[in-house]
Amino acid sequence: MYADGVRRHDAGMTTNPLPATAAGLTAARRSLEALALGDAFGER
Repeated sequence: MYADGVRRHDAGMTTNPLPATAAGLTAARRSLEALALGDAFGER
């Protein structure tokens, strides 16, 4: 289990998990920003 809450079983991700985790955190941040914008405009 990684910091972004996603289970990963790929061998490449176990040897070097940092890029995948960073990508997951970036995606999570973008989705949170999209939710915040949707709430601000009443478009949830």
